[in-house]
Amino acid sequence: MVLKGTHRTSDGASIAYELHGEHLVGAKGAPPPLVLIMGLSGVMPMWLPFAADMGKTRPVLIFDHRGIGLSTIPDEFDIFDLTYDTMVDDLLSLIASFDWAKSGIHILGYSMGGHILMHLLTRQDGTFHTQSGPSKGYSIKGVHITKAVLAATMTKMPKGDLKPADMQAIMAKYDDRATRDRAVTEYMIDLQYYPEWIAASSANKKIRDDRIDLSLTFKPAQTTVMAQMQAIGTVDVRKSLPKIPAQALPVLILHGKQDRMVKFEETQHTQRGITHADTLFVDGVAHFWYDMQGGSAFWVEQLGQWLDGRSSGSSHIQTSAQNRSRL
Repeated sequence: MVLKGTHRTSDGASIAYELHGEHLVGAKGAPPPLVLIMGLSGVMPMWLPFAADMGKTRPVLIFDHRGIGLSTIPDEFDIFDLTYDTMVDDLLSLIASFDWAKSGIHILGYSMGGHILMHLLTRQDGTFHTQSGPSKGYSIKGVHITKAVLAATMTKMPKGDLKPADMQAIMAKYDDRATRDRAVTEYMIDLQYYPEWIAASSANKKIRDDRIDLSLTFKPAQTTVMAQMQAIGTVDVRKSLPKIPAQALPVLILHGKQDRMVKFEETQHTQRGITHADTLFVDGVAHFWYDMQGGSAFWVEQLGQWLDGRSSGSSHIQTSAQNRSRL
């Protein structure tokens, strides 16, 4: 069951959301709701089918950042004034609009979304609670967070294979706008995987092709993408991460070893800052981790185990050639 709606922020932005597994809210034995924060240029459909499958086990809230997808900005808002604080406040305002916000939620930030989550967890207006029991966690603006997942993310502008010169060369190569848009989109989507994985099976190539079609269908405004990139470049949380106490908030760092957008080495900074964090590092997995390792079933199980307290510590999952393709 999916609840779709929009939330109006105090400054007049409209934040579109979907709540998957709504029937599980407050159900006996159901885990806390899980909130997913999307990355750069991403929109809600990019979470599928993972969010829908995860929503069979717990309530899962997804949303579009302001100015992208189905979310809008106020007429007087200059998109280039976009900051992480703005996006954090939008997120908190949305979550706080639900009755379950104060009862304790889990939250996963992906790519830019993980960077935003780290900024949220180190803001001065939040409070960590180290005592045991339901109050343990992090509270901010009417939202209580009890577990956090940092997925394929970074502490600063990351190292990766994306090269602006390559993008410019592609754009200069084609006069026709539709052809140019497809070529640029193909370049960007290919960076979310890696050549050997795409070539491993027709199923993998179809996943890649479907993501290209989806991106072209929900093509975000370039000004919003540029504003998001600008916001990323202004935030470096490395010195702030030690503020997250082990006694208050369990953290999981999830990263694919073949990530080309946010290089795996970026996890060193996150681990150095959050020394108590558990890790889930998976060989043969790239930036669109939820499409890989056989698809969402693997990730629903792995994340469910950690979120529900059925596993802890650090895992490095080796993959066979068979597991690297979705058969």
